[in-house]
Amino acid sequence: MVESARSQNHHGIATIGSALPFRRISASRSEPSAAASVENTAILVLHPRLQACRKAVVDGLLNTTPSVIPVLTKEYAGSDDDTIALVQRKMSWGERVRRGRDRAIAAQAELQIEGQRIIAGLERSHEAEVARRQSALNALAQWAQTQQVIAAMNRPVITNCTQLGNFTNCTTR
Repeated sequence: MVESARSQNHHGIATIGSALPFRRISASRSEPSAAASVENTAILVLHPRLQACRKAVVDGLLNTTPSVIPVLTKEYAGSDDDTIALVQRKMSWGERVRRGRDRAIAAQAELQIEGQRIIAGLERSHEAEVARRQSALNALAQWAQTQQVIAAMNRPVITNCTQLGNFTNCTTR
């Protein structure tokens, strides 16, 4: 069955799309039927591709925002558990869709909280960086002022005096 799905379309997408009951489910979240054999086959063909996409997402976030990975992996594990139950006919399509929707809403809320935490951390980091730069600028200004005082103290004093009759005029530089 899997081979015939692949032979109809290079990626097997046409057969998978027609096998899954998306139109039925979108019309009714209470779809009572379990996955049919052709649907199970389509799920098993599609699932490795889904796993590859999930891995790419996790790998992409690993260096930028690793704190969101636990939220996603929890969602992925729940989805996989439900997919297994659907394929084993222990869960209906309607229940699978409802649980997926509920998990997505919960994951989105967790990701928003984590996003706010990340933004707050970035703001604190930015404020600390601005404070460090201001401190360095103040230290540089103080150093420059000290150098001017030292230079003034070490400058040779030259006094030129000129006398004209009883009158003496001195200039110090």
